[in-house]
Amino acid sequence: MLSPVARALAKELLVQNGPLKQPNTISKVFAAGPPAAVFLYSLTPEKLIGWPSNMSAEALQYIHPKQQLLPVTGRLAGRGSTVSLESLMVMAPDVIVDVGNAGETHRSAARRVLPKPRRNNQ
Repeated sequence: MLSPVARALAKELLVQNGPLKQPNTISKVFAAGPPAAVFLYSLTPEKLIGWPSNMSAEALQYIHPKQQLLPVTGRLAGRGSTVSLESLMVMAPDVIVDVGNAGETHRSAARRVLPKPRRNNQ
């Protein structure tokens, strides 16, 4: 389903960061920014936990009434972030989706919010 370019980028991210633990089920998805929100709303609106920013009345007319009621969660975008990592952890999304370029700032933020692996003796 991924384009050759997307597959290459995904492979490079795995090489740079290692595989991420995958949730058993995905029921709550956090959109890191407006492009990701549009992407997720198009694919799986029922799993979207909120909007990264307020939408105008004009934009809301194109959104299903159920998703119009979603809270503004803020955006997770490096220096332009409006959501704290603590708030993000409280929201406890199963996955965070971003659309666009991912640099070291994004990878560093991802590492900070990933759950720490548990040791077998704990």
